[in-house]
Amino acid sequence: MKIKSISAKNFAGSNFDFDFGAVTLIVGPNFAGKTKITTAVRLALCGYLPPPIGTKGVYRLAGNPDQPGEMSLHLDLNQNRNVDWKWTRDAKGKISVEGGVPPDLVMPPLLLEPRSFFALTGAKRVATIFASCPEAAKIGGRIKARLNEIQVMPAKVRAAVLEDVMGWMLTCQSSEQLLDRTKTEAESAADAMKLAGGKVQGFNLPAGKPADVSKELDKARNDLAELKVGMAVNRKQQEQKLARDNAALEAYSRRYQNIPVAELLGFIGNELETIKKDFGWIAPTPPIDDILEELEEAKNLQAAAAQGVDKFMQTVQNLDKLIGDIEIATCCPTCLAKNAGWKARVLSVYTKSKSDFQIELSKFVSAKEQYNATVTRLTAAMTDTQTKTRQNSERRQELTDTKARLEFDLTAIMDAIKDREELQAAMGAEPVADTATEEKRTILTNQIALLQSQEAARAAYDRDMAKREELEAELVTQTARADVLKAVVKIVVEEQRKATETAFGTVLATARHFTDGMLNSPLEFVDGDLGRRVSELDRQRPGFMAPLGSWITHECFSDSEQRIAYVAFAMALASTAPVKLVIVDELATLQSDRKVMFIDRLLQLTRKGIIDQAICLEPSGADYAGFENVPEIKMLKL
Repeated sequence: MKIKSISAKNFAGSNFDFDFGAVTLIVGPNFAGKTKITTAVRLALCGYLPPPIGTKGVYRLAGNPDQPGEMSLHLDLNQNRNVDWKWTRDAKGKISVEGGVPPDLVMPPLLLEPRSFFALTGAKRVATIFASCPEAAKIGGRIKARLNEIQVMPAKVRAAVLEDVMGWMLTCQSSEQLLDRTKTEAESAADAMKLAGGKVQGFNLPAGKPADVSKELDKARNDLAELKVGMAVNRKQQEQKLARDNAALEAYSRRYQNIPVAELLGFIGNELETIKKDFGWIAPTPPIDDILEELEEAKNLQAAAAQGVDKFMQTVQNLDKLIGDIEIATCCPTCLAKNAGWKARVLSVYTKSKSDFQIELSKFVSAKEQYNATVTRLTAAMTDTQTKTRQNSERRQELTDTKARLEFDLTAIMDAIKDREELQAAMGAEPVADTATEEKRTILTNQIALLQSQEAARAAYDRDMAKREELEAELVTQTARADVLKAVVKIVVEEQRKATETAFGTVLATARHFTDGMLNSPLEFVDGDLGRRVSELDRQRPGFMAPLGSWITHECFSDSEQRIAYVAFAMALASTAPVKLVIVDELATLQSDRKVMFIDRLLQLTRKGIIDQAICLEPSGADYAGFENVPEIKMLKL
């Protein structure tokens, strides 16, 4: 699809009509209006411009944006296609828009402005390239076809999860969105699986299933009911005993802060549990015998050190006295010699001995101080241990007394409650006949209580078994769901990788049609970054030190290299667009020979059908004289 011509009214204050060729050179000095033409083309094909204009600010491009008026654009394309826009401002300042770009001709601004592509993050660049490739439209079908590869049981769970995945494929606009959604769901499923596994692992059943005693319980109840019919009870005695039991229970209630009788057992049980914990909080004390033994040893060493101090102190004092005597003596006290030097020799010997003894004295002083500190510390430790031992003993005795009192009260209350319940039950029956019958009634009552507890244990076991089966089923479901989603993530990643490799190969191959011979090495796209590798041609440049094959990002390209690379990528991305159009806003940064090669390369690409059209801006047409007779090249001079 090619643009044959453009017509504009009141656009940037101008009316103009221009025809375009396969390659159009718009030549004119600065401020001649070259950019105005390419801006009009971009606006017509995209419907908006980059911020701050956007869509709402388009009318500010009119020659009289603050006055009522109109601004319009018309593109005439081949295949009898047109694009028309009309913006109108009424007297109240309201802007209305008529016309628009047909849906099959809408161009992303990214394809019309190459530099905006490199303002994106690496991941968005990859997504843009991937979306421009036909493989992007096929990936959904390939993913859907491979879902049948997933064989996870139970089949019901697999079918439900795959149904969810099919729904996500309808709502997600790209495979990236599908992958993000699937990864999120897979992580949630893995967390749910861990949670379910933890619940199953932490759910313990009793070792054996309790026996079914329902028949025995029914029989015991029937026997007791029959026995009660013939029982004779002294009503008055029953009432008196019941009154005593009630009075005793009320007394216990008052003793424990007026807690209702029905709550007394629970309250005392909690108190006993608290006492049990308090016993555990009593910290053990170290054996005092060990401390006493260590203290005795420290005292012995302390005494020995003190004796050493006294001994060496006396020796040093004696040497001081001898040295004093020698200093005033006129002859050697031993040999009575008066020759020169005898005094210096004797003083030297005594002084040396004094120094040695002083060193030993300081060692014993230090040891004495150390043992003094040890004795002080151990004495304090012994005192502290004795205090803690006494306090712990007193606390244990206090807790023991309280426990004994609570246990006594608990037994008495339980007996009174049991007795009262039996009396209340008996008082509703006929009088007891004899003692033997009363004993039989007691046996049956105890038997029924035992059987009821066994029946309750069986019912609890059945409930626990049902709960465990429910948890195990949930674990199976969550495990299967996590496995299915993990397999889906793997499929999506594999298909994305295959499609992305194809997309990148296609884009780079197309871009290299333009850059081969114009850059020193082929363009590459690595981890979202456009660049190339250092070649031998680069290393021939004076002062170039980078190793052969090292990476050169596009941000380090020269102005000319950036212009060539950006146009190449715009051309590659545009090759799959409705209108295969490349717009180059400035050629002035290129050298003359590169300009000619640049235009010639665009011409060859239009002839091969890789792109439909190119529009280039140039301040001067002097470098393009050789293209004046080429029919596909049209030069507009402003």
